[in-house]
Amino acid sequence: MKTWNFIEISDSVAYGAMTTDGYPITEMKIEGWNDDEELEDLETLVTVQAIQKEDLGKIDVVVIYHFEELKSNAIVSELVNEIKEEIIEHVL
Repeated sequence: MKTWNFIEISDSVAYGAMTTDGYPITEMKIEGWNDDEELEDLETLVTVQAIQKEDLGKIDVVVIYHFEELKSNAIVSELVNEIKEEIIEHVL
């Protein structure tokens, strides 16, 4: 099992991507790393996407875990919930 000394929400929000059906995607990430000085081992741990389906009147939120073991990590779960709330505000 891989571990990271630091886990936090990335400062950036990505806009502009589209689904194959033409719906806009807003994306935020959770990153992890061990070396706090060089950040050489910085990795994306989780990607959270908000897909705005205006014609259907809804927003789908998709969570992509890049490491399976993170699905049961309490810290990551808390950050995912935080992102879910924040990302919807970016879409609206």
